[in-house]
Amino acid sequence: MVDQRRDSSTGAASNVSIDAELQRAFRPGSGASESSSAASLRASVMPPRYQTQHYFGGWTSKSRKRTTVQNHPAFNKDLILLPYPEWGDVCKHKSKRRLQENGFILNAFEMKKNWDFKTVIVEIREAFKDKIPDEVRTDTHPNTKSAQEVLLNLAAQINSDQRCRFNINRSSVLDGAIRGFKRFSYSPTSQMCVKFSDDLGMDEEAVDLGGPRREFLRLLMEALALSPMFEGRDNKLSLALDSTALREDRYFIAGQAIAVSLVHGGPSPGFLAPTLYSCIVGGNSSVKPVFQDIADADLYEKVKKVSECSSLDELLHITEPLQDYLANAGCLRPLKCIEDRDLLVQDITMFQVVHRVAGALERFKEGLKVLGVLDAIRMHPESFRALMCHEPSALTADIMDNLFQVRLSEVGSNKRRAEELVVPFWRDYLQDVEELEGPLKLGKVLAFATGASVIPPVGFSPKPSIDFLHQHSSSPKQRLPMANTCINCLKLPLLDTYEDFRKTMDFAISNTQGFGRE
Repeated sequence: MVDQRRDSSTGAASNVSIDAELQRAFRPGSGASESSSAASLRASVMPPRYQTQHYFGGWTSKSRKRTTVQNHPAFNKDLILLPYPEWGDVCKHKSKRRLQENGFILNAFEMKKNWDFKTVIVEIREAFKDKIPDEVRTDTHPNTKSAQEVLLNLAAQINSDQRCRFNINRSSVLDGAIRGFKRFSYSPTSQMCVKFSDDLGMDEEAVDLGGPRREFLRLLMEALALSPMFEGRDNKLSLALDSTALREDRYFIAGQAIAVSLVHGGPSPGFLAPTLYSCIVGGNSSVKPVFQDIADADLYEKVKKVSECSSLDELLHITEPLQDYLANAGCLRPLKCIEDRDLLVQDITMFQVVHRVAGALERFKEGLKVLGVLDAIRMHPESFRALMCHEPSALTADIMDNLFQVRLSEVGSNKRRAEELVVPFWRDYLQDVEELEGPLKLGKVLAFATGASVIPPVGFSPKPSIDFLHQHSSSPKQRLPMANTCINCLKLPLLDTYEDFRKTMDFAISNTQGFGRE
């Protein structure tokens, strides 16, 4: 019995020890009852170091709170200007310090997350200032393809088995194009079938196998540049605000027409201002227009005077007539010092060139999305810049000579000897046209043969060729050149002298317009 009591007392002490350890590790349940001995022991024991439920919450997901991560619009990077792209050495210690002392390293350069490739290059170039010489190119975009290669890939979408018709009169090309684009059955992936009529409404004798389409797209690009939807000078046009065009959604059609022309073998626009192109590529936030982009002549002169102010009094005097405009543009504010001048000019320019036409620009960009052209432009902005912003490269006699493939008869035949006599006439004619009348006349020669006055971005298909008129060479009609623009074929007359050849070429090119006309 004694041993049993000893064992029981030992067991009780052991239980108390276990309870004490449990109290140290865990908080007791709210409904648990405590013995007096356990309560006295708990009073002498240190409070638990970790209150699991108190500090970490419950075990359900609803009671957990996660810290919100702040999204910053910018980040910082150290930039090092290297001598050339293939530079492989890592700058360390002394060389790095020397570069930094000479301004070839920028520490913690701030970069915005919404910058596109072009904006990044411009900002970096401005930050390094004169450290990057002007002749050093920084416009190479990663994975850049040529515009022709990209457009040929997009042209694979065209289904030659499906056709959509455009009925066009040359005196109102844009109106006819709008009717065709708005037709319910129109699809940009269908092959375009263009039928011209003359000014009297008579159908021309042409079945569209390519030539009428190219002429239509050429005339359409010219009509867009002259339309109320665009304004500017020196072939650098920005969007104009036209209420009729907005109401009839013509800005969308203008963008669609440019996209269709690029993919369907027509010419590029070549008249967009660089600022408008930047809006298309990178959005309004990345654009930095200059007051020279303002097309309104009266407003341009007033803003120019503001930019030339040299004192606060002069600035206040010059801006007095602009108070109503500044209020409508959201630029009206007190001018306290001459330094406010530059910010005012910047705000006026941004409103006039970008914000004022924001609605029209969005519809224009929606039109450019047709056939995936806008995505291609944004992916390869430098490849498309020359097509959208500048005139195509001027035609030369050498370009024209290389463009056409001369088809000669069998070697040793009488036809071959007559053809070889005329080929030098053709090349001399091209050189004389270039020297005496320039690229414009060469464009007319190209249009006579193909229907396009410039080489399309996707090239010609089929390749332009030269054939010869052998039958009835003595007939007056056969002494004039002929062309089949559908297959890009120019047929030259077989004449004995260069003077006769030149006169017949000039007469035919100057007196022929359109298809089926003599």
